[in-house]
Amino acid sequence: MGQRNYIATLEVGAYKTTLAVQIQQADGHWDSTLYYDSIRTQGVDNKGQIYNGRVLEDCIKAIRREVSEQVGFDVNEVYIAYAPGTLTCSSFTGRKVCEYRRANDLVTSISEDDFALMPLKVNEAPLEPYHRLVDSEPVRYLADKDEIEGEVVGTYAQEFQCVFNLFSANSESLRRLENAVRLAGLAPHGVCLGIRGAARMLLTQRELREGVALVNAGHLRTEVAIYRRGVLQHYFVIPVGMNLALVELYKKLEPSVRDIEEQMQREADITPAVARHDVESDAEGEPLARDVAVKQINEVVKETLTLIFACLYESLYMLGQERQLASTAGVVFTGGATCIRGFEIYLKQLFADYERKLEVLRRSSLVDQTKLQRELSGADPLPSISVRVGSFIGQNPYTGLNLKEVEFPNRFTNVFGLLGVAVDRGVLFQAEVPESESAPASKPNDTIGAEGESEESKNNLLTTFLVPKRLAGRVQGWFNRFLNPPDDTSF
Repeated sequence: MGQRNYIATLEVGAYKTTLAVQIQQADGHWDSTLYYDSIRTQGVDNKGQIYNGRVLEDCIKAIRREVSEQVGFDVNEVYIAYAPGTLTCSSFTGRKVCEYRRANDLVTSISEDDFALMPLKVNEAPLEPYHRLVDSEPVRYLADKDEIEGEVVGTYAQEFQCVFNLFSANSESLRRLENAVRLAGLAPHGVCLGIRGAARMLLTQRELREGVALVNAGHLRTEVAIYRRGVLQHYFVIPVGMNLALVELYKKLEPSVRDIEEQMQREADITPAVARHDVESDAEGEPLARDVAVKQINEVVKETLTLIFACLYESLYMLGQERQLASTAGVVFTGGATCIRGFEIYLKQLFADYERKLEVLRRSSLVDQTKLQRELSGADPLPSISVRVGSFIGQNPYTGLNLKEVEFPNRFTNVFGLLGVAVDRGVLFQAEVPESESAPASKPNDTIGAEGESEESKNNLLTTFLVPKRLAGRVQGWFNRFLNPPDDTSF
């Protein structure tokens, strides 16, 4: 038996559960092939609360079995991406009295030990009752209450302070999640804020430094993380997602229209030139049912995105971030909503439309209307914010993942990017594999002969395209039996 190093990440969302694995090669480099599986979450309500652990356990078992077949060994450990559910954000200041670095020094200064021990101060932070720490982020460092702009170590100070952003969740919710993971055969190694993965996957170092808002527009909710100076400054959740569009479509469309969700993903197109097209008619002058459905889907999707925009812009305004983002990298969108055709063009129009932003703020009950009127009297009170959709198609410079064959990759940014986060934090798992297995069973061959392929090559051709699919292993098994039927098989 030999050993193979790997990293595995798991995200249990209210809509889908995803498991991703990346393998470390013998030379220490990470394999560019990504193995993953995704399944519709069961046993979790719309708020992200686990109400049936046994059903969720079965979901995790199913994707663990499929991914294990892909990589050729049992995946036994996992790093968990925590979904927003019961997440609470708070601030905490850790303090440490500095000591003399040398016996003959006349002043105290921050030492390397002081800097290294400061992250442990988060364990002293008071949390909400029945809450447990999920993640933390050092926001800024202080020397005697004065912010340190440059190098921290060596700064003269009597007291060294660090301001942390803390992310905690209900202890019972975390316990149920970890229990479901353990009972599914996976040992949870740790829990991390899921959107950190998307930030590592999509944001450039310049964007992280200058300032950017990362928006994960998902199925049930929209996560917003604002980065500046390379750290997470603000985080909040908007309880609106694309599920609202599905609810409205189920009300409007006839019951005979099936697979509305799939139809919305495949056919929705809100590009301005397409969204306003006329409905075609048949020979008798009746509108085509399909065109009517597509037109209704486009209208509902646009209404839902407009609502998400309204909530987002109002939240940015309340935090005083809309002007800062206008002068920096702006807003980067990811999540399942970005898979809709025309998404980026439509959102750019919304963020650039002065009247739209004005209408959003004036109709809000949270915004101080007196203050708003004073700001509107000035020049350009609501600046335009640049918008782009995060994309990592091709070779990703941060994680080394090759995601060209992944369908709708923006659906999985959290769990994919968390692979790199786990590696950065020193997380590494080991699995026992037979010495004869030099490569995962589902990894395709690098070369294929010009005149013909071997049986192994033919089998691997399937997995070249089917690795992202849940039934890859079963289809390959059927294909093997078809090519090499037993001698006693009767037709």
